[in-house]
Order: sequence, then structure tokens, then C-alpha cells
Amino acid sequence: MFYDLIYLIFIALYFAVSIKVDYWLTISILGFASETPEYFIRNSRAYDYFRGALFVLAVFFAILSDLMPWYVDIMFLFIAWLGAGNIGRKLSFKRYRTVLTEMLPFSETEQEKNDYLSKIQKTDMELLEETNAFLKK
Repeated sequence: MFYDLIYLIFIALYFAVSIKVDYWLTISILGFASETPEYFIRNSRAYDYFRGALFVLAVFFAILSDLMPWYVDIMFLFIAWLGAGNIGRKLSFKRYRTVLTEMLPFSETEQEKNDYLSKIQKTDMELLEETNAFLKK
């Protein structure tokens, strides 16, 4: 029972932290690093290591947990991993469009305004491809 509770706490912590880290990573790749905490800008690896440690601890307690068979617990952790990444990216895409929309009235030239409009109209898939291309460099 104790390990079950610890497992649930670590999976929830991992999920919440991973959403934030994916959000910050994606929004900074899209050019708005100012939307992230200062420490993330200076040392994003620390956040990756922290979320990795939470994942490893969740796996460890999933094996010790009697809540369900260990492989079912691991499956839920895998779903949390996929879900957190997806949610974090979607939130960053939404914020990206919001910031560009807020910048639109302050555009100085027609070309700049059209550039903002074209970026706002990009689909999530196009933004995802953009961030993946950046990560592959």
C-alpha cells in the first residue's frame, strides 16, 4: 500500500514536471525563450535530469507497487510520458500563437505583419516539424 501511494505521487510529479519542461523547451525553440523561467534559459539540462530522475523513481516504485501488475504500472507511466509531451507541446503552440497575436498590432511594416499572420496560421503539425528540425541540428 505504501509503495502504491509513492508510485502514484511520482507518476503525478513526473507528469506535471514533464508537461512544463516540454512546454518551455518547445516555446524556447520557437523563439520565445523569454516565456520560460530564467534558470531554464541558463540550465535546461537540470530540468531534463530532474524529470528523468522522477521517471526512474516512478519505474522503481511501479515495480514495488502491488496496485496492479508491474507491467501495467509501466504502461501507465509510458502513457504519462507520451501524454505529457503532447500536452506540453500543444500548450506551447497555443502560447506561441497568442504572443504573435499580441505582437501583431505593433508590427512596423506590412511585411512584418504578414510574417506574423503566416506564423499564426501554421498548424500544430507544421510547428512540430519546425521544432523537430531544430532538434535534429
